[in-house]
Amino acid sequence: TGIYFDDAPDPKRWKKISEDMELEIKPYRKNGNHILLCLQRQNGWSMRGYDTEDWAADTILELRRYTDRPLVLRPHPGDKGAVIRVANFVNRHKLDGVSITDPARPLSADLINCWAVVNHNSSPAVGAAIEGYPVFQTDVKRSQCNEIANTDFSQIENPNLPGRKAWLARLSMF
Repeated sequence: TGIYFDDAPDPKRWKKISEDMELEIKPYRKNGNHILLCLQRQNGWSMRGYDTEDWAADTILELRRYTDRPLVLRPHPGDKGAVIRVANFVNRHKLDGVSITDPARPLSADLINCWAVVNHNSSPAVGAAIEGYPVFQTDVKRSQCNEIANTDFSQIENPNLPGRKAWLARLSMF
């Protein structure tokens, strides 16, 4: 909701950040097995009243229309009750092909053998995009990945792979 002065990005800024943090934009991956759904905090402000379980259910139902890949739910690491809530959700709905990962694991571990990353609008998509994973989001209007995120789940098996340099230059101004 702030003013980030990102309308004229300084390309040197991303270069400095990437050097300091030892980051590089990796080529998009062309393979992978599962789809990682990164959940947000229950009642978190960025969900704007959209219940996390409702988001997960809606998103899983929509994804299942287009793919039978395994779905891995990653609860938000700061949401202490998330693992139990998400496990109950998966069991209650008898969701086949859906598993839950430990939110204490590094995101990089959950990205191993990943096909794509899905979330509502939060920051795990930034790291995934830098690492070369296609990103799908359900609220790009409020997302840091609005310029590069896919929004059409019918394209989950053939995602758009936009360039990321200009996006990262703009993002580095935040």
